[in-house]
Amino acid sequence: MTTIDKPYWVLLAALVVGCTAPPTAPAAPDTDQDDDDSSRVVEGGPPIALCSATASNADQIGQTLQVLHSCPAGVCPSATFDGSSSIDPLGRALEYSWNLSSPDGSSATLDPSNLASADTPMDLPGSYTATLVVTNSDGEASAPCSAEVTALWFTRLRLELSWTLEGDDLDLHVLRPDPPGALRTDGDCYWENCSSRATLDWGRPGVSDDDPSFDLNDTVLGPENFTIEPGLPPHVGWYRVYVHDQPDSGGAEPNLATVRIYADGVLQESVEVTIEGEGEDHYVAAISWSDMQIVACEAAGGCP
Repeated sequence: MTTIDKPYWVLLAALVVGCTAPPTAPAAPDTDQDDDDSSRVVEGGPPIALCSATASNADQIGQTLQVLHSCPAGVCPSATFDGSSSIDPLGRALEYSWNLSSPDGSSATLDPSNLASADTPMDLPGSYTATLVVTNSDGEASAPCSAEVTALWFTRLRLELSWTLEGDDLDLHVLRPDPPGALRTDGDCYWENCSSRATLDWGRPGVSDDDPSFDLNDTVLGPENFTIEPGLPPHVGWYRVYVHDQPDSGGAEPNLATVRIYADGVLQESVEVTIEGEGEDHYVAAISWSDMQIVACEAAGGCP
């Protein structure tokens, strides 16, 4: 937030008091019949817009607030954007104008959009950026000020895979705990059989909300993202995570891969592994659903 040790009008007043003007001849009588001084403007510069954002249960990450996104019973989290600290150098009255940038598909709006403080529901995960411009009573507008709140997907378990060697194609795999999933079967969730929650019925029969899915599959350098929503788990037990190097994908050199493990929206571990060759299955970690305990695996040797 910008701070000013002394308001501009105080500094101007100090200059007037501290100086003695030389004597001048008496001014000629004012023959103008209009005695209205309202048009006489003392120059002080445009106003300054200052803004901030708050949200319940949010974490400050750099300059951005992050909040977990969920809408129980249709009630989504909300953000408040505040511009009440905005100032005008001469203390003139301010008018406020807010604009909102929200995720694609969102119907969120700022309410109200013309007062010092504005609220918005966050109906979808993504970034919500409010931009404020203030205008003084002489029509001078400030430079814009922006504040941002990011609503993160609220998932019980989220895995992200990325890698460094362009031209190679790595795949993230997650094996079912019970009965233990076999590689590249319906007990193994990966891009080919797990692109949506309706593909693998791992949980309650016919119910997709508790099934795993991939919400992103980038074949260049990643990421590939695996998620299981909160609520009833598809299977209680240990989920085994491994990375598979697609044969004939063009990556004969060793490839450094990173698997990020999130629990309830919070990064728990970032694991780096080196994939040595095409066709390799490299086990990364085993994750306990009940307490999100993470145990390292032994590459080709599997998980404990």
